[in-house]
Amino acid sequence: MLHLIPKVKRLDIKEGYLLNKAIFCETADLDARLKATLGAFTANGNGTPLSFSVGADAQDESYTLSVTERNIRIEAPGVRGAFYAIQTLRQLFTEARVPCLYIKDKPDFAYRGFYHDITRGRVPTLKTLKALVDRMVYLKMNSLQLYVEHTYPFEECREIAERWGAITPQELRELDAYCRERFVDFIPSLSTFGHMYEILRQEPYRHLRVLSDFEETHNFRWERMRHHTINPEHPESLPLVRSLIGQYMPNFNSDYFNICCDETFDLEESLGERAGALYVDFVKKIINEVKSQKKTPMMWADILEKHPETIAELPEDTVFLSWDYSATVEKEKVEKISAFGRPQIVCPGTSSWSNLCESLLSSEDNIGRMAEYGYECGAIGVLNTNWGDLGNPCSLALADFGLTWGAEKSWSVSTEKGGEFYENIEHLIYKKSGAVALLRQIGVLSPSGALWNTLTNLYYNIRYGEDHKVYIQSLDFVEKRDALLEIRDSLSKEVWEEDTYRREAMIAVEGIAVTVELLAKALGKPVIRKTDTEAWLKKYREAWLLTSKESELEKIEEQFRFLDAM
Repeated sequence: MLHLIPKVKRLDIKEGYLLNKAIFCETADLDARLKATLGAFTANGNGTPLSFSVGADAQDESYTLSVTERNIRIEAPGVRGAFYAIQTLRQLFTEARVPCLYIKDKPDFAYRGFYHDITRGRVPTLKTLKALVDRMVYLKMNSLQLYVEHTYPFEECREIAERWGAITPQELRELDAYCRERFVDFIPSLSTFGHMYEILRQEPYRHLRVLSDFEETHNFRWERMRHHTINPEHPESLPLVRSLIGQYMPNFNSDYFNICCDETFDLEESLGERAGALYVDFVKKIINEVKSQKKTPMMWADILEKHPETIAELPEDTVFLSWDYSATVEKEKVEKISAFGRPQIVCPGTSSWSNLCESLLSSEDNIGRMAEYGYECGAIGVLNTNWGDLGNPCSLALADFGLTWGAEKSWSVSTEKGGEFYENIEHLIYKKSGAVALLRQIGVLSPSGALWNTLTNLYYNIRYGEDHKVYIQSLDFVEKRDALLEIRDSLSKEVWEEDTYRREAMIAVEGIAVTVELLAKALGKPVIRKTDTEAWLKKYREAWLLTSKESELEKIEEQFRFLDAM
């Protein structure tokens, strides 16, 4: 079988095989972006002639690809389609022998995006973000967003950015140019209503919080996810939001701007029935600011779902981002917004957050269902999210199953989970048979982030005498720990062509085993230690710094060391 991600719409296998994998591009006036991506192939003047016929349509992403024994031809209505045909050819060239064939292909969704959290603990390096874009391009994705609250050197919180780590204007602009050369729309995303915790806890801005007398706990990770919402009735609130947008927007060339405006918990809890009207009134002001800069607004749809009567008050071109991350998500979630006839993008998730490894048990069904519901309800695209709750402990590499499955379902929504897709991702991405089964096994041993959540909360409960929820009440600690270490030991003897995945998986399972032992210790369970916290933290730090800035790594290390020393 041929291994292709995403699945193509039509594939006709012919007799014979391509004789020479070296290529010679015989189309002289080729778009520079196409020439650049051809660099992935071996070029040779005596190689197989590769010819293009590319039309002038700027948006059409369809293409045809023909391979004979001695020739390769790509035809497309526009340069985007030709670009994606080259990605298909790249994947075909991973086969030992490339059969003669004809492919006719186009995407099911116009918008196929990935959303990555760089706020809640881990700020990736520019090199890592470019590598992420390269993986997205290989899988025919065409949009990237980064979640930002305070991890940018805004004038209002420069000291916070320096303390927690930040992405710089120069890095954003370089990444924006990198994306444009690869037909990826790099869309700015910024919290402008809820989730302004770090900015609004500063003395000059505390009076702008809805909860002006809020008393913090030490567990800033949970507080950051629930608080603070800016007060829409205060006259200084809009100028602050306008300033943040004005500083951030110039780094991007996209025609869109995601104002977020999700999870305004403080507003809902404090103002009751007035919340809906105040919410939409302030959102309209933020949208007006974005539109004054000739940008089309995007926003999360969770609050509007609670107050559907307010949707009609927002501009008709506002793009609503409908999210739900549960494996059992219902179609009604997507139907609510589609009923209003507004542009909608469905947003599933990788289920990598609050954990050291993504959970396929949740993400596979969630991503699949959300994409299918979106297609049935006329959504314009899929934005697959990768959040960083409670420190963003999971590496990007260990969220690649979710990223790849999202790419598959947003191009070819009819693809079914399981067998064929598993073979394709193991061939093209992990380059190791059995990789998916390994990830599923880790997900069983560390489900839905409960272990990490409990570790974090126990740390704050014990160290500061606080009362945060403990998720794990009963657990066979020894059996779980031993199963994790068995996986680690097995991986230590294996050889993977893409060794990053093996190394990251080894670190993750050992880290989960350390977590299990520390939980047992904190909960007074008799478990003899088989792991070494400091030895694991050293490996974890080294792996973190290969892809990310220091960011909040020290905070993760602190809670492990405290619980280890008890």
